[in-house]
Amino acid sequence: LPPHPTMRCAGCGGKIGASILTRVLKRLQGQVPRRDEVVVGMDDPDDAAVLTIPADDPTAKAPSTSIVQTIDFFRAFMDDPYVFGQICATHALSDCYAMGAKPLSALAMVSLPFAADNKLEEQLFQLMSGACKSLSSANCALVGGHTAESDGPSPCLGFTITGT
Repeated sequence: LPPHPTMRCAGCGGKIGASILTRVLKRLQGQVPRRDEVVVGMDDPDDAAVLTIPADDPTAKAPSTSIVQTIDFFRAFMDDPYVFGQICATHALSDCYAMGAKPLSALAMVSLPFAADNKLEEQLFQLMSGACKSLSSANCALVGGHTAESDGPSPCLGFTITGT
């Protein structure tokens, strides 16, 4: 732990600090392939990645299509799962908007503390209802996701957003 654990920042859902992340990413260089389709990625990190999808026909005069992908994941910082769901979805959407893109689809990632089935169901429903309100206001389709139970003390929720 750092010398002053009470000073540890939990802003932005408790992200790992930029200096640690930068050092780890530097150590990972060369471990994943580079692709020409990646316009904005690990070499020049931003709010989201931008990829160019080439036209099907290499001789086509039609332009290629670009997509934007982003991901956000948060540990609960409030007791209201509905509002927390709204905040998480809105935050993920904002990264897509920050790249000048229109959100199209979302994948959800949910981790809930072990609990009785009825409590899990209601908590998941409240989280996703709040998230769906934000996603719907952006005309962004929820297309799937993944759930898990954990022995952690609080729920975690995140979204991968794809836009154009």
